[in-house]
Amino acid sequence: MKNKVILTFTLLLVLAMPVIAQEFAMLKRLEGWIVDEPSGAKHANADSKDAVIEAVENGALLVFVSRQGDIYDLAEQEEALEHVGQNWIVLGKISKEGKLTIGSYIDPSKRKGPPPKPAEE
Repeated sequence: MKNKVILTFTLLLVLAMPVIAQEFAMLKRLEGWIVDEPSGAKHANADSKDAVIEAVENGALLVFVSRQGDIYDLAEQEEALEHVGQNWIVLGKISKEGKLTIGSYIDPSKRKGPPPKPAEE
């Protein structure tokens, strides 16, 4: 009985591996800024925080501008608004439509050790 359970669990794990691997392959690690869409990289700095918030209050959408200059639409606008005005390292997934869903915001200034290499895009 115990062997059947182990065998069944192993078989399910083997069958699930491609799905698990695909999920991890879709994860992205990016460094950059949350900014208003009309201004983009122009507002990718701490001094533009108030301007970005004002643009959002006037109807602009937030986007993520990576350090390499790539722009990603953001799935969660309200959560992103809390992170305007600071450089971030984010971990997230990009949907087929090109929207970035951020799972984690990491403050680079609080990171211990040398900075990691930029992610391949």
